[in-house]
Amino acid sequence: PPPEVFNLFDDLLLLANGKMLYHGPLEGALTHFTSMGFVCPVRKDLASFLLEITTPTGQLEYASKQLLIAVHATTGGYNSSLVSSNGGMLIPLEEMASSFWSDSAVGNAMLQQLSEPFDPANSHPAALEKRRYALSPLQAIAVTTKRQMKLVLRDKVLLKGRMMQIVAVSLMVGSLFFQLGHAVGDARSFFGAAFMVILFMSMGSMPQIGVVMAQKGVSMKHRDSLLYPGYAHGAAMALSQLPVSIMEATLFSCIIYFMVGFHLTPAYFFTFWVIVVASNLCLTALFRLLAVLAPNPTLAAAYGGLALLVLILTSGFAIVRGSIPLMWIWAYYLSPFAYALRALVINEFRSPQWKTRVLGVPGATTMGQAALISFDFYTDERWIVYGILFLFGAYLLLSLATCIALDWVTGPQKVATLPDAKQLELVREAAEQRRAEAQARMLQKQESTAKCTGANLSRLSKLTRRASHSHSSTTGS
Repeated sequence: PPPEVFNLFDDLLLLANGKMLYHGPLEGALTHFTSMGFVCPVRKDLASFLLEITTPTGQLEYASKQLLIAVHATTGGYNSSLVSSNGGMLIPLEEMASSFWSDSAVGNAMLQQLSEPFDPANSHPAALEKRRYALSPLQAIAVTTKRQMKLVLRDKVLLKGRMMQIVAVSLMVGSLFFQLGHAVGDARSFFGAAFMVILFMSMGSMPQIGVVMAQKGVSMKHRDSLLYPGYAHGAAMALSQLPVSIMEATLFSCIIYFMVGFHLTPAYFFTFWVIVVASNLCLTALFRLLAVLAPNPTLAAAYGGLALLVLILTSGFAIVRGSIPLMWIWAYYLSPFAYALRALVINEFRSPQWKTRVLGVPGATTMGQAALISFDFYTDERWIVYGILFLFGAYLLLSLATCIALDWVTGPQKVATLPDAKQLELVREAAEQRRAEAQARMLQKQESTAKCTGANLSRLSKLTRRASHSHSSTTGS
């Protein structure tokens, strides 16, 4: 820190390579290290001085004459035995640490205090935190949600890009299914439009994988440091995504609904909007869970692609319900894609504009029911309620699973490593060689510049003498 800030410190703790060199009042630090033989120059700030004396170069620069003589060094450099034994240090860090405990009054007082047994009854009740986390669960969720919302709102490029994508895709899909009719032959197009709505919600939720993978490392680091539990971050991601998902679904619904020509009644439009919002939230939670469980971005993308493929195949549109193999029918009844698509098509084909009576279709009395039966969809309106409840329930369960996973997923294990001394020495030698070559090139360039300058001056001098001689001859004649 700058000297103005550093001078405001009350206590100073100086560490180097895991060794405590000083811990005490700020005003006693300079006195202590001066007694060890290091002199701080007049215009040198104390913080830089204390940091530099923990290095070989700094010790040699600020060592007093008495210290240099004591370690058999000269002002010109180290001797070989010193370099090999102490790593270039005049006073090794171990001796500096032991000197604090044995030679300083602060260190002696601290040793005396540590030698006396501590009575917990004399401490303040709040001095030692006995809970695993300092924040309560609600406080942790509130803090992480506030931070997550700030991260979401700060990424304006992603938000604007997502909104532009929604507008572009909705206009494109709406133009492909623009103002469909309500004849028997148009039913297939309405199924296709509803399928595209849920497909876009699914594909639009996949970017959550990249967002979660980018934040997962930080979340695990904070969790392992006991700043907050993992479930707090999971709840924060779900809550922060809630307004974004609602905004995306609202924008997409307002464009696609009226362009395609779904039934223009407020109740039917509101039902359509609720289904799209619920499907967006549920599918976002699904891909978020996959990203948390995946160990790396590559596998996360693979899991997301596989999940999307299963959702499409078991949606009831690519393969009708009656043709799905028995071993996969469970995926149909657990697929949020299938529940959302079923609710959308029932909401449309049970509307008044599909109430034209038909004959000859078993189980159907209207054109809308006949269209649903042709694709092996249920015709009861209760499946709309079942679909909405399932989507919101799945959203809550998937978000809960994400919270649990963030508490238990370990991630890649980080192993502390020490650099190889020989490798470091080779790197230093290579750096010194490059520095020497650069200096040689600079000197060579300076010498060539000086020669050119001298040659130019010499040429100029000759020209000046000739001109002077010529002028003298002209004047004499």
